[in-house]
Amino acid sequence: MKKKPLILIILLALFLFSWFIISINQPPEWEGTSSSGIWKTTFEDEYSPKGFWNGFFTWNGVETITVTKISLTRNDIEIHGWEKDETLEPKTSYNYLTTTNTFDNKKDKYILTIYWNDNKDQHFEAIHLLPKTRYFVFPKF
Repeated sequence: MKKKPLILIILLALFLFSWFIISINQPPEWEGTSSSGIWKTTFEDEYSPKGFWNGFFTWNGVETITVTKISLTRNDIEIHGWEKDETLEPKTSYNYLTTTNTFDNKKDKYILTIYWNDNKDQHFEAIHLLPKTRYFVFPKF
């Protein structure tokens, strides 16, 4: 009778260990914050069956601005970019990229450069994205 709880604990531990191993081998999510702290960016899994990934940037400033251009580079080669005027209020996120491509090589160097205008001048800031290992990824159904 006492073997049953022990077997269940061992099976649960094996399940969790397997889930952990599978999860850490999934593509990482990428995050970055600008050196001034006014920009934050993420590239993350949408957890949809189609495997969409979304890139967001967040403006943490105190005034309304206009983003005029973005450029996402991998190892100094542009892989995504646009030029248009997008007005952002303070503490606002913007989805700049939706794709089914993943950034799975943790050794790659990703940089998101954001160009914007405020009521005084034109600015730009480069944000280095760093891989964030995921420890327990939920399966997609």
